[in-house]
This record gives sequence, structure tokens and C-alpha cells, in this order.
Amino acid sequence: MQNITDDILQHIIPLAQQPAQIKTNKIHQIYQQLQRVLKQTKSMEPTPEFTNKVTKTIQEANIFLNSHKPDNNIGNVIFAQQKQIMLQHIFQLNEYVQLQMKRQSMYQNQFEIQHNQLESIEMSQQLVVKEKQDSSFNRVVNTLQEIAVLQKRVAEEVQKGDQDIYKIGQNVETAEVYVDKANKHLGKAIKNIIGRQKCLVKLFIIVIAWMIVKNVIKLVFKRK
Repeated sequence: MQNITDDILQHIIPLAQQPAQIKTNKIHQIYQQLQRVLKQTKSMEPTPEFTNKVTKTIQEANIFLNSHKPDNNIGNVIFAQQKQIMLQHIFQLNEYVQLQMKRQSMYQNQFEIQHNQLESIEMSQQLVVKEKQDSSFNRVVNTLQEIAVLQKRVAEEVQKGDQDIYKIGQNVETAEVYVDKANKHLGKAIKNIIGRQKCLVKLFIIVIAWMIVKNVIKLVFKRK
């Protein structure tokens, strides 16, 4: 089919009138561009830049085919055959572009799925971290509550100890009062005992003295 088109371009086009020669050259350029890009689709990597180039080539060819009007019947016949061949190229290029768009859409969907999965994983990890933080915070709160309870108990024990110490102080003061009273009574008792001892000593001395006097008197009377 391409050989037939080349024969048409090389042999039938020169039969047209001179003003149509320029338009024929434009057709030939569009056809060669379509054919060249179609070959490149089989060898070049389908990058976004190349896909844009293919799309631009299709747009230019469509614009030309829709706007081109041959000047005579011969030109109509030739252009109809050329248009049929170029439309086949355009159709193939359209299929290529649609395929790349589908692939791009598929890659985009996969990317979105992976992105969503990563977001889900990140959210799960964040939830795990948050749960750990909440658990640690709860443990800290529980520990603080236990410390507060212990502090309350210690304060109560200290208060009880202060009360006991106050009572002990009062008891000590009372005991000191009683000790002072006992010391006074003891002093009085000691004085009484000392007084009685003096009386006994005096009495004992008197008795001894009386006995001595008595014995002396007896001795005196015996001698007489």
C-alpha cells in the first residue's frame, strides 16, 4: 500500500495543474511525517514527550485533511486515495496514543493505589505510635495518681505522728509536774526521817547517859 502511495505521489501528482503543485507537496510532507512517526512508534520509548509529538502530528494531519480542497477532479481522485492512506496512518497513531493513555491511566491508578496503601500504612503506624504514646501517658498518669495516694497516706501518718508527739509532750509535762510534786514529798519525808533520827539519837544518848548515871550511882552506894 505504501509503494502504491509513493507511485501516486511521484507519477500522478505531476499531472495536476501548477497551482495544485504546492498543495501536493504539503500533502506529501504530511504523509511522510505520518509515516515517519508511525515507524518511530515501533522503535522509540513511549515517553510523554514522544506521545505529545504523536498527538501533535495527528492534529496537524487532521487539520490539513479537513481544510484541503483540491482544485479539479483529478486532484479530488488523487487526494481521496492519499487521504485514505493517511487516515489509516492516523488511525494507527490514534490507537498508539490511546494505548499509551490507557497505560498512563493504569500506572496512575497503580500509583494512586500504592500511594493510598502507603498512606494507610503510615496512618496505621501513626495510630500504633499514638497508642503507644497514649499507653505511656496512661502509665505516667497512673503512676502520678499512685504517688498522690502515697503522699496523702504519708501526710496522714505524719499528722498522726504530730498528734502523738503532741500527746507525748503533754504527758512529759504532766510527768514533770508529778515528779516535782514527788520530789517535794520526798524532801519532806527525808526531813521528817532526819528529824526522827535526831530524836532517836537524842533519846539513845539520854538512855545511855541515864544508864551510866545509874551504874555510877550503884557503884557509889556499894562502896558505902
